Amino acid sequence: MCGVRARNHSSKLGEEQEHELAGKTVGIIGAGMIGKTIARRLSGFEVELLYYDPVRLSAEDAAKLRMTYCERDELFRRSDVVTLHAPANESSHHMICERTLALMRRDAILINTARGELIDEAALYKALREERIFAAGLDTFDQEPPDPQNPLFTLQNVVLSPHAAGPTWESWPKRFGHSFANIERVARGEPPLWVIPELRSS
Repeated sequence: MCGVRARNHSSKLGEEQEHELAGKTVGIIGAGMIGKTIARRLSGFEVELLYYDPVRLSAEDAAKLRMTYCERDELFRRSDVVTLHAPANESSHHMICERTLALMRRDAILINTARGELIDEAALYKALREERIFAAGLDTFDQEPPDPQNPLFTLQNVVLSPHAAGPTWESWPKRFGHSFANIERVARGEPPLWVIPELRSS
């Protein structure tokens, strides 16, 4: 849109690095509902799908989604794109750090639409500034709303979005419906549905 408004309708071949997903390896961290949805949406792009999750998928689900389990460090080494879909907890805090960034390829892209706490932002800034990874797409940050002076905002190889894509107009009836259904279940003495796994035992 910015290009159209600026009347910039042409591009010079080779001036920018634009890449296709076809033939690339995408590593998905977190194979819960969202991670599996991402895998389904990537199915038409001719990519190899790796995944890491502490709870492995059944052989049937993995085959259906064409996802191959991979230990986390190996996933970082092999992936052209790493996309995060893990919850924020003690074991996932700053899983993206100096050590794991050093495992990634220089042409790799990191995407975080999950939780800001998954990334050590200082380590990511350093890796991006030194071009030790190619780029990052960030929808969420360690501090939200993020500090306008966040150094990541100064980098040209970072794409930013405001962590506001969830509440679509169509989602509100579902949200209220789920809430009312859970109120009725609890009133009947039944356990609520859609409980975050870490809270199930509390």
